[in-house]
Amino acid sequence: MPPPPAPPPPPGPTPEQRLQVKRSMLEQFQGGVIAVVYISSHAKVAERVGARGLIVSNLKRFEADNKMHISAAAPSTVREVLSTTVLPTFGRIRLGHTIEAKLMQACGVNGIDEHEGLASTTNTMLPRDEFAIPFISGVTDVASAIKAIAAGATGLRTNCGITEDMPNIQNTSKNLRTIISGCKELIAKLATINESEYATHADTKAHDAKVLKDMKKCKRLPVPLFADGGIVLPMDVAMMLSMGADAVIVSAQVFQAADPDRRLRSLVMAAKYFRDPVKLATISEDTSGPAGAAFMNNQFTGYA
Repeated sequence: MPPPPAPPPPPGPTPEQRLQVKRSMLEQFQGGVIAVVYISSHAKVAERVGARGLIVSNLKRFEADNKMHISAAAPSTVREVLSTTVLPTFGRIRLGHTIEAKLMQACGVNGIDEHEGLASTTNTMLPRDEFAIPFISGVTDVASAIKAIAAGATGLRTNCGITEDMPNIQNTSKNLRTIISGCKELIAKLATINESEYATHADTKAHDAKVLKDMKKCKRLPVPLFADGGIVLPMDVAMMLSMGADAVIVSAQVFQAADPDRRLRSLVMAAKYFRDPVKLATISEDTSGPAGAAFMNNQFTGYA
């Protein structure tokens, strides 16, 4: 008598379940600092002082113009960083570059930062559903945030624009304020509109209905929003969090300070005590001097 047929394998997770897993992976950064790093020694410093995560990018000098340029993370650097630290690590890639994304996933990163500021051959975002790890995308306003989420982004960061050689805190704060205020206005309008009207109402018809439903339910963006761009001071970390950012991505310029450990530790502590002006004042006194001067002296070009 033949043996009974094997039972069918259990069903795998649904696309919605996979999306929720990716979103939950980014919740661990809530209220913390993520450091942009170029080499493994930077990653060691970040882990030592209490950063929540890393974004690996690449910095090299081009002989043609003798300038320092930021580019996508090199697999060799990513592997070295991953062997150095246990912090969650993201690989930074060019916008829409499928092969770079596949390389980063193959290297074992925990997520991908698809960065619009790096030289790219396209302005089209990747099909994120084809990847098992979360994506972070840069946005400028609530409309671009909704578009990115609908395309599968599970984390957002401020985008200072691709026309500037050096992101600065003024543009970052303006960008963050625009996104937060736009979300509040849209959520207030959603409260007065039936979900069946999203496809026809003037304020919502251009947006993805599923994202709008999530926003109405959460009363905020349904994914984390990180402040990114020229953040090197404790008071700027505190300002970004007080404005509504879920976490802060600090510039790799901090590693050019006289004492990178002290500088980055002050940023981590500022994130922890951003609601306490007395402690912030003490933290801000111990920052190890200016950061980023070495980048400026090397005619830095790109995004940190």
